[in-house]
Formats: sequence, structure tokens, C-alpha cells
Amino acid sequence: MKLLLSILSIFCWCSTLSLAQNQRPIVNITQAYAGKLIGLKYIVTDAENDPVNIEIQYSCDDGNTFQTYPIEYLSGEFGYPITPNSYERYVYFSSFPQECIQEPSLADFMVRVVADDFQPIDIQSVVDEVSHERLLEDMNKIEGIRHFVAGAAHLQEVRDTIANRFVAAQLDTTIQSFTVGSLPGVNIIGTKKGHGTNNKLYIVDAHYDSVNIAPGADDNGSGVIGVLEAMRVLSQYSFDANIQFIGFDLEEAGLIGSHYYLQNNGIPLGQQLDGVLNFEMIGYYSDAPNSQELPAGFNLLFPNEYAEIQANQFRGDFIANVANVNSNPLKVAYDSLSAIYVPQLNIESVALPGNAQIAPDFRRSDHATFWDAGYKALMLTDGANFRNANYHTAQDVSAVLDFDFITNNTKAVVATIANLAGIQHSSSDTSHLELIDAAPHIEPIALQISPNPAQQYTTIQLGHLPADKGVLQIADLHGRLVQQQMVNTHLQNSIRCNIQHFAKGMYVIQFLGEKNTAIARLLVQ
Repeated sequence: MKLLLSILSIFCWCSTLSLAQNQRPIVNITQAYAGKLIGLKYIVTDAENDPVNIEIQYSCDDGNTFQTYPIEYLSGEFGYPITPNSYERYVYFSSFPQECIQEPSLADFMVRVVADDFQPIDIQSVVDEVSHERLLEDMNKIEGIRHFVAGAAHLQEVRDTIANRFVAAQLDTTIQSFTVGSLPGVNIIGTKKGHGTNNKLYIVDAHYDSVNIAPGADDNGSGVIGVLEAMRVLSQYSFDANIQFIGFDLEEAGLIGSHYYLQNNGIPLGQQLDGVLNFEMIGYYSDAPNSQELPAGFNLLFPNEYAEIQANQFRGDFIANVANVNSNPLKVAYDSLSAIYVPQLNIESVALPGNAQIAPDFRRSDHATFWDAGYKALMLTDGANFRNANYHTAQDVSAVLDFDFITNNTKAVVATIANLAGIQHSSSDTSHLELIDAAPHIEPIALQISPNPAQQYTTIQLGHLPADKGVLQIADLHGRLVQQQMVNTHLQNSIRCNIQHFAKGMYVIQFLGEKNTAIARLLVQ
């Protein structure tokens, strides 16, 4: 029996591992061109040979935003199902989208190919990738005075650490350097571009500066390592929405970094910011009675939450989820998803009226900048000086922090972003167009269809060709392949096709050979 149980355990473990290791399809644009023909060539592969959906997108603004290319402008191999292999595939554009034609030049025109095999992703497994050990390792790099005067050298080291980690994760990394008055600052922004066309944006942020006397382990080294670890986990996956991971500077000087970000095009033009998750001290935990104090008037603003904390003997064993009323949908999403994926995390949530001007203690971090600009934002905090007596002192060190608590707080943000941003089992590739005089490497040939329109049978004439081998494909206008066969033009110049099972409508017929290519349309009546 023990042997049988062992074998079953190994089998289950291997099955789970196999599911977890299903690889995303990989797509590469080998050429995108504009000349006598407009189109692109791509290769898509998949380790498990899962059929994939190929979506063609375009951008008129150099990749800030993308839209789905109208299918009536496309012909070739796209849609679902596409069988992945190592062969080049072709997509042709009959026209540029109208809004791009109106631009003064095509310098900002880009195409993107998205390949998705629709394989499910276990979000709980993603959440559980958050590593307690990595958080500890990162704190060793971050802890220390990070002040532009008192700790300038270490401040720069931390900036370099954040930027290097973003670059290593293949994020589009932007450095916002600025001076406000006499104060120098640097915001570090790492963008994980989504594959969708809704152009939504989510932000995970923390300020990385400290006051001039504190090592800043909790304030806000804990938030910085939360951002870095959430970024490490999430950057391995693809999403429908865009995600920015940000290290803000000069928060301690009055939220200066986040103000500069919003005032200087931190949000890319055309993108819609749907939520900000701001880590502001997530490391101090205490289950001792009376370890949690509350701001003056908390009991009047939030009598139900006050009663819960009082019933728990004012223990500091929860993360505070602070929203304003406008951010209430984001607050509810965070609470609900955390309860599903991180049930061990105790959360107390509040939503303040307006932008919390009546309760300034709830505005003491970069989330308030986004509130004031009308965006949904949360402050996730252990309560600062209302719980941690080491706040803004030389005793704000990692030795007094609870890294299980930091781990759970980071997991909650990973769970929230994975769901809201729309995690996908997809990959993409993006390219500008290469201007050429003709279609690359392939001469167009005459492709004649008779009869056309047709009802039961039609004959495809490939013309007088030199010897060539390739594939003849028939697809509907959604790119779905309905028929294909290999062709050797040295042996056959015409092909009779049975179309009795085709639905009525327009179809694209194309021959893709080693030396020649041709496209025509067939109307089935």
C-alpha cells in the first residue's frame, strides 16, 4: 500500500508539474514591410503544439496604444486555429487603417502579432511564487538611509538596483530625472506592456526614499521590496492590460515624485489608468493587544471598522486598505481577491469621502496624488506611527519586521493585478514597417479561380510557374482555416476544390510557395 501511495503521489506531482510547465506560444515577426504589397511575415511555435489564435494589431502612435486590425483589410494566416511550427507565415494588408493614413507620416505606425493558445493559468500558483527568501535578500540591498543629502550614495545604489531589476525583467524602463526647487529626484518606471486593445493601465508603486535619520526598513523599504517581488513574479506572464511598476522619489519631501509623474506624461497618451496599488509600509505586525492606535476621529468616520478592531483588542495584525469613495470598486476587488488567494491575510478596509481632506492622516503617501487627479488608488499600509513606534527613527530596521506579513501583502497585490490586468497565456512581437519596392523575396503570381462565384466546386489555376512547392490554403474572413493542401506546381497547375460544405460568404485563397505567392478571393453562394 505504501508503494502504491508513493507511485500515486509521484504521478500526481508530475501531472501538476506538467500542467504548470505548459509553455506560452512564441511569436516572432521576421519582416513587416510596405511597398507594392503591405504585410508581414511571422513564425509561431509552441512547445506543446497547442493550436493558437493569431491576432493582428496596429498602432498609429509608436506603440503607446494598439487596436485590432480590421479583418476586412487582412488576408493570410491569422485567427484560430493556427498550427504552430517553424515555417514563415504571411499576412497581407489591403489598406492602412484610416486614422493612420491621416497621420503626416508612417514613422509611428507599428504592427503587433499576438499569439494565444488559451491555456488556463492557475492564479493561485502564480501568487504562491512570491518568495519570502527573495524579500529578505532584497531588504538587505534596500535597508539604509536613502536621503538626497544624508544618504546620497546609498540612495543612488537603490535607484540602480530598482532600474537594473526592471531592465533584467525586460520591462520598458524609463528614468524620470527632475529638480523641484533645490531638491533632486528620480522616478523609476518599468512598464509591462499588455497584449490587449483596451489600453488599460494598472500601477504598483512604492516610494524608495527615507528621512535623513532612518534606515527606512519599514518606511518604505518594505514597500520597495514588495514592488520588486511583485514585479519579478508578474513580469514572467502576459496580460491584457499594461502594468507599470514605479519607484517614486521624494515622497518624504511632500509627494513630489508622484506629482512630477502625473504632470509630465507618466501615464502614456491614450492609456486609461484604472487603478493604483500603493505600498506604504507593509512590514510591521503585532498580535499583542493594544499594539494598534487609530487616528483621531476614526471611530466617528468608521464605526463598524472601529468596532472590529476594538473586538480584536486593538491588535496590529492587519493590513489597512485605504481608499476614497471613488476608489471603492478597486478596494472591493482587492479585498475579494485577497480573501480568495491569501485567506491568511487580515484586512481592514475603509473608504473616505472626497479625497480625505477631512482626515489628513490618510493622505500621507503617493496614493493621495492620484486621488486628487481623479484616479482610483489604494494605500496599503501597516499604519505607520499608529503601530510602529520606530517610524522615522534610527530604529526603523528590518530586525523588527515580520517577513511573513510582507510576503502575504505582496501576494495580495499579485493576486489583484493578475486578475484585474487579465493574465493570459500569450506572447507578442511588435515591429515598424520596412519600406521596400516589392514584396520580400517572393514574386507575386497570377491566381485565377473559375467559377467565381461558385456553389459546389471551383478550380484554381496557378498559372505558368517554375517548379515550386508550397501550401494552398482557403480561409474565411475571420482567418479561420477551412481547407489546405500541399502543392507541387511542377506536377500540377490546377486544383479542383470541393466547396459543398462551405458556408455562404467570402473566402481568401492563397498559395504560399518557396518562390511564389498569390492571393485571390472566392465568393461561395
